[in-house]
Amino acid sequence: MLFSAPVVFYDITKLIHSGMLIYPGDPAFSKECISSLDKEDACNLLHIHMSNHAGTHIDFPAHFIRGGKTSADFRLSHLMGRCLVIEVGPGTPLIYPENLAGQDIQEGDIVFFKTPNSAITEYVEEYTAISPAAAQYLREKKVKIVGIDYLSVDAHGDDSFAVHRELLSHDVLIVENLELKEVPAGLYYARIYPLNIKEVDGSPIRASLER
Repeated sequence: MLFSAPVVFYDITKLIHSGMLIYPGDPAFSKECISSLDKEDACNLLHIHMSNHAGTHIDFPAHFIRGGKTSADFRLSHLMGRCLVIEVGPGTPLIYPENLAGQDIQEGDIVFFKTPNSAITEYVEEYTAISPAAAQYLREKKVKIVGIDYLSVDAHGDDSFAVHRELLSHDVLIVENLELKEVPAGLYYARIYPLNIKEVDGSPIRASLER
């Protein structure tokens, strides 16, 4: 069987560490030593504390939709496929349908937004988010996953979480806090690997782009 490695490969996952960027109010990442070779224990062992939405992560419908689908309802194969990385430049606080005009978005696509957020290293209230109208546009295009390079697809102050609800209520999954700084816009094959935890509303992921 012939095998060809991808010519281009990007790891698009944020590093998980104690000083990582987190959504306000979420628990910070920490690790506690349970046993240590330096203390003459049999092995090194850590207790890790973190939110299930820490770092680069995926939201399943149950995150905002009562009775919505969880991790148990999506095969791993659903989390892979044709991915369009769309770059949005400075001066665009909200992504609207007109920002998507001319993009070759197809049914079943994964759509990731690379924005000025990629340069942000601390929590700020002014970041590029997705408008509810753009979320509806993508949902009507029948994409299966939408992602962005910051902590939320919703704008700061939108306590209705309209974008989350628009997408998740139609089983369009959401990926947040992507690492896209070095990724040029274009077409890729995406792979998204959540932790294999039973029936959760979200999970940290390891994700990559290749072609």
